[in-house]
Amino acid sequence: MITLAGCQGSPGTNASVATGQVVSAGQMSDFCRAQFASKTGVSLGEISADNPVAGANGTTIRGTWTLPNDDDTAGTFLCRFGPTGAFQGVNQI
Repeated sequence: MITLAGCQGSPGTNASVATGQVVSAGQMSDFCRAQFASKTGVSLGEISADNPVAGANGTTIRGTWTLPNDDDTAGTFLCRFGPTGAFQGVNQI
Protein backbone atom coordinates (compact mmCIF):
# COMPACT_ATOMS: atom_id res chain seq x y z
CA MET A 1 0.00 0.00 0.00
CA ILE A 2 1.18 3.55 -0.68
CA THR A 3 0.88 6.67 1.39
CA LEU A 4 -0.68 9.60 -0.40
CA ALA A 5 0.85 13.03 -0.05
CA GLY A 6 -1.11 15.06 2.46
CA CYS A 7 -2.70 12.00 4.07
CA GLN A 8 -0.09 11.09 6.63
CA GLY A 9 -0.91 11.19 10.32
CA SER A 10 -4.08 10.79 12.28
CA PRO A 11 -7.50 11.94 11.11
CA GLY A 12 -7.98 15.59 11.93
CA THR A 13 -4.34 16.55 11.47
CA ASN A 14 -4.48 17.91 7.91
CA ALA A 15 -6.79 20.85 7.22
CA SER A 16 -7.54 21.94 3.68
CA VAL A 17 -6.50 25.28 2.27
CA ALA A 18 -10.19 26.05 1.62
CA THR A 19 -11.09 25.86 5.31
CA GLY A 20 -13.73 28.42 6.16
CA GLN A 21 -15.31 28.64 2.71
CA VAL A 22 -19.11 28.51 3.02
CA VAL A 23 -20.67 25.85 0.79
CA SER A 24 -24.38 25.28 0.09
CA ALA A 25 -25.80 21.91 1.15
CA GLY A 26 -26.43 20.98 -2.48
CA GLN A 27 -22.77 21.48 -3.38
CA MET A 28 -21.13 19.91 -0.33
CA SER A 29 -20.56 16.42 -1.78
CA ASP A 30 -18.91 17.77 -4.94
CA PHE A 31 -16.89 20.29 -2.94
CA CYS A 32 -15.75 17.52 -0.60
CA ARG A 33 -14.61 15.32 -3.51
CA ALA A 34 -12.73 18.24 -5.08
CA GLN A 35 -10.98 19.08 -1.81
CA PHE A 36 -9.88 15.47 -1.29
CA ALA A 37 -8.63 15.29 -4.89
CA SER A 38 -6.72 18.55 -4.50
CA LYS A 39 -5.18 17.44 -1.23
CA THR A 40 -4.12 13.95 -2.37
CA GLY A 41 -3.78 14.02 -6.15
CA VAL A 42 -6.35 11.23 -6.52
CA SER A 43 -8.42 11.70 -9.70
CA LEU A 44 -12.02 12.88 -9.21
CA GLY A 45 -13.12 9.82 -11.16
CA GLU A 46 -11.72 7.60 -8.42
CA ILE A 47 -13.51 9.45 -5.59
CA SER A 48 -17.09 9.06 -4.44
CA ALA A 49 -18.91 10.89 -1.66
CA ASP A 50 -22.06 10.03 0.25
CA ASN A 51 -24.92 12.44 0.81
CA PRO A 52 -24.37 15.07 3.52
CA VAL A 53 -25.43 14.11 7.05
CA ALA A 54 -26.55 17.11 9.12
CA GLY A 55 -26.01 17.13 12.88
CA ALA A 56 -26.14 19.54 15.78
CA ASN A 57 -22.53 20.67 15.18
CA GLY A 58 -22.64 20.84 11.40
CA THR A 59 -22.57 18.49 8.44
CA THR A 60 -20.34 15.53 7.65
CA ILE A 61 -19.76 13.68 4.41
CA ARG A 62 -18.06 10.30 4.19
CA GLY A 63 -16.30 9.43 0.96
CA THR A 64 -14.20 6.66 -0.54
CA TRP A 65 -11.36 6.53 -3.05
CA THR A 66 -9.50 3.90 -5.02
CA LEU A 67 -6.53 4.06 -7.33
CA PRO A 68 -7.06 2.67 -10.84
CA ASN A 69 -5.66 -0.81 -11.45
CA ASP A 70 -4.74 -1.19 -7.78
CA ASP A 71 -7.51 -2.78 -5.71
CA ASP A 72 -5.25 -2.76 -2.64
CA THR A 73 -4.99 1.03 -2.56
CA ALA A 74 -8.29 2.40 -1.35
CA GLY A 75 -9.60 4.25 1.63
CA THR A 76 -12.18 6.38 3.30
CA PHE A 77 -12.21 10.08 4.09
CA LEU A 78 -14.43 12.48 5.98
CA CYS A 79 -15.34 16.10 5.24
CA ARG A 80 -16.70 18.39 7.92
CA PHE A 81 -18.74 21.57 7.52
CA GLY A 82 -19.81 23.87 10.36
CA PRO A 83 -23.43 24.77 11.20
CA THR A 84 -23.38 27.64 8.68
CA GLY A 85 -21.85 25.47 5.91
CA ALA A 86 -18.27 26.67 6.47
CA PHE A 87 -15.82 23.99 5.30
CA GLN A 88 -13.76 22.72 8.24
CA GLY A 89 -11.53 20.19 6.52
CA VAL A 90 -11.13 16.79 4.89
CA ASN A 91 -9.17 13.92 6.37
CA GLN A 92 -8.40 10.34 5.49
CA ILE A 93 -9.84 7.96 8.10
